[in-house]
Amino acid sequence: MRYFNFLLCICCAFESACAQDSSFTIGPVIGVDQFLSAPVPLTGPTIVFPGSIKYKAGFLYGLQGTYKLDRWLVDACLVVTKRVYQVITQYQFGSGTTRITSTGAVEVAAQYFSVPLTVSYLIKTIKQVQIFAGGGIIPEWIQGSFSRKSFDIYGSGHFIMLDPEKPANAFSMGGCLQLTGRYALDSRFVLQVQPAFHYFSKRDTPFTATDNSSFKLSASVCYRL
Repeated sequence: MRYFNFLLCICCAFESACAQDSSFTIGPVIGVDQFLSAPVPLTGPTIVFPGSIKYKAGFLYGLQGTYKLDRWLVDACLVVTKRVYQVITQYQFGSGTTRITSTGAVEVAAQYFSVPLTVSYLIKTIKQVQIFAGGGIIPEWIQGSFSRKSFDIYGSGHFIMLDPEKPANAFSMGGCLQLTGRYALDSRFVLQVQPAFHYFSKRDTPFTATDNSSFKLSASVCYRL
């Protein structure tokens, strides 16, 4: 009987410790996503004038869930990111001394779904702020296809043809390194800020597949369950 009571006390103590050192939170997340890659040369049979693709900052939103156990933090998100691709091309019109060379730009937006999965470790505590460092994987899908578009640049009579069809491979897998800052607003709500570096090999854009990296900054207010 004493042995049973001793085991019962140990189990209760262990359960109490786990309850104190572990927590699950869930809440909405928003942020920005900026490609770090240089503009990609754009060529092809549908492009009248050689150009390049420039990536603009994209807006992301979704749902984030975290599980904290002692000094470890497991993080999973379901994120929708709208990225904008700006196609820049040069054109000429006129002749002789009246020939003019100018630059035109058009934009195509693409929507991506991703599920970042990361594991981080507590590296620093500053008063009520906990800082975690870690990494993980990012499965990502491109939604649907992109519309074929033709543009007369500034009414000059010179056209560029954009033919952004559905990518050959709508799925890609990337990796990430990130820092996570967590601040308890009260006993139930947690503010979380995450700067992260993402890398993808041969990620599809509306026009080409190329290696690229991006910087993400997101914030969420999560409810502790």
